[in-house]
Amino acid sequence: DYALENVFNADETGVFFRALPNRSLVRKEDPREGIKTAKERVTAFLACPATGEKLTPLVIGTSCQPPLARGFLPVDYKANSNAWMTKDIFKDWVGRINAKMRRQGRSILLFVDNCSAHPPMQLSNVEVTFFPPNTTAHLQPCDDGIIAALKSGY
Repeated sequence: DYALENVFNADETGVFFRALPNRSLVRKEDPREGIKTAKERVTAFLACPATGEKLTPLVIGTSCQPPLARGFLPVDYKANSNAWMTKDIFKDWVGRINAKMRRQGRSILLFVDNCSAHPPMQLSNVEVTFFPPNTTAHLQPCDDGIIAALKSGY
């Protein structure tokens, strides 16, 4: 049994930070021109418990030395060639959360989707649990709340 403050959900999302809005209002008689969609992206990996505590967001990008990694933004940063979550990045992140929870004397339950980049892990203070396939859009609080709020700004 876990108290609400120890039940976490984590999920990642792609953020196309240079993309323009994909909708706008124009009059029918105004000319409409298509624009090329910006493809530059980072992946944001966000986690929180049911009570609202925030863990430091993880941002995955392609640059080995981005400005945000120099302390401009309060995020952890990892890089790879396509800015995607990988098994190694996930294991490193969960391992750091496990160490943090061990220092705090806490054991947590961490719900994640069954993405191939999220391997099963046996840890002392974090129990990683997977949502059933094709259900995450309906069950993950991160999808409905935090990620939706983040994407509304981009």
